Amino acid sequence: MRNRTFDPSPFLNALDGDRTTFLEFGQQFLAMLPDSLAALAEAAAAGDAEALRDRAHSLKGSLALFHAERLVHELETVEQACRMAPATIGSAVLHSLQAESRAFRDEFDEFCARMSGEALARSHMFNREEGARQ
Repeated sequence: MRNRTFDPSPFLNALDGDRTTFLEFGQQFLAMLPDSLAALAEAAAAGDAEALRDRAHSLKGSLALFHAERLVHELETVEQACRMAPATIGSAVLHSLQAESRAFRDEFDEFCARMSGEALARSHMFNREEGARQ
């Protein structure tokens, strides 16, 4: 099944298929995502274009690992607006970013749950096979 908001394959390949590390990193990333988004919103509300650009850039780098292209594009839009015309960063840009972030988070969380379930099922199957051999 192709994911709509991200592509886990390149990162999994970089990890030599290590699903455990992928899941650990993914869970840590999902745990910090709400704070990152809140920091973006706070910087925007304060009119602090430099802080907003820095936070968008940092989050973009993390999301690039997961090839979350649509969300990365949203963050690039924020970065460009901060450089070119900080006053144009309005609620519509942030609303679009938040909507895409929710879609990513939901799909990523579902993907990790499926991956965890598959790993758990394989572990149980392996344990049954080992028991049968003994």
